[in-house]
Amino acid sequence: MLRSVVGDETTILLAFTKTLDTTVMPDATAFSLGSDQPTVTAVTVARTTVTLTLDGTLKEGAEYTLTYTVPTTTPLTTSDSSAVPAFSKSVTNNTDVAPRVDTVVGEE
Repeated sequence: MLRSVVGDETTILLAFTKTLDTTVMPDATAFSLGSDQPTVTAVTVARTTVTLTLDGTLKEGAEYTLTYTVPTTTPLTTSDSSAVPAFSKSVTNNTDVAPRVDTVVGEE
């Protein structure tokens, strides 16, 4: 059901293989990157995607584990009323960042 998880600096995009019920918005606390990590502050459901807004930035090159715990009220649901099961998936910051120059060696 969950097809992909893609992160950028301040959002995570979840793509699903089934259409989701856009009238049901799970609470942001249903999603977690773990302690001492950016916190999910908002959830937006649109057709086959869920966008998670973060209160901080995903660090470049760092790998996180996004966990979804099915809440007792307002769980993610498909348009045919099937509940999306709990999951844990890896996510990294996929923002294309220019390379950094640490040292320059050459003639003076």
